[in-house]
Amino acid sequence: VGEVDGETTRPIKSFHYARGNDGTDLRAGKLVLSKRTNWVDIVGPLDTEASGTLPVVISQAYRNEGLDGRVSRRLTRYKFNGGNYTFETGFTYDPQGNLSQLEYPRCLHGPCAGLDPPRTVDFGHTRGFLSSVAGFATSLTYQRGGMLQDVSHTNGVIESVAVDAAHPFERPYQITTSGVTTGNWASGVYQYD
Repeated sequence: VGEVDGETTRPIKSFHYARGNDGTDLRAGKLVLSKRTNWVDIVGPLDTEASGTLPVVISQAYRNEGLDGRVSRRLTRYKFNGGNYTFETGFTYDPQGNLSQLEYPRCLHGPCAGLDPPRTVDFGHTRGFLSSVAGFATSLTYQRGGMLQDVSHTNGVIESVAVDAAHPFERPYQITTSGVTTGNWASGVYQYD
């Protein structure tokens, strides 16, 4: 909290970048810490003078030990009124640099630390395009121009994005589902100006 031209100023966002690498953390020139401060007035929330404000700080710290210095870990912290809550997320990449595995956020604070089971989701890629998401989508296919065409879900439902063959740009023409036991869905035809 500071003062500029007689007005009270409060930080809202701040970004911190590394000057150099740190061993296996290839962080030079990259974002290593971001902070967002929300000012919450628990005494008089509608008071424009903000008489009882408390800072709520959400920060994210990054480690860059993935392929070619990609983000390998993200530590998310939430601080409010003396409480400190922390979660860690992990990222793994394939040799082409595509995200191949995401580790769900793990609780690292107080009562929940160690109680959440480790969970991951694996991603498959074909020629740089996402082609599967383990446990969610068995396959994803694309139009010639790279727009999504079909998503085949593990429950048997398929989402399809059709394009208008008469139009020179690939834009969604109609989105439909198939395989839904209670009835399929169709968006209707999209029109563009």
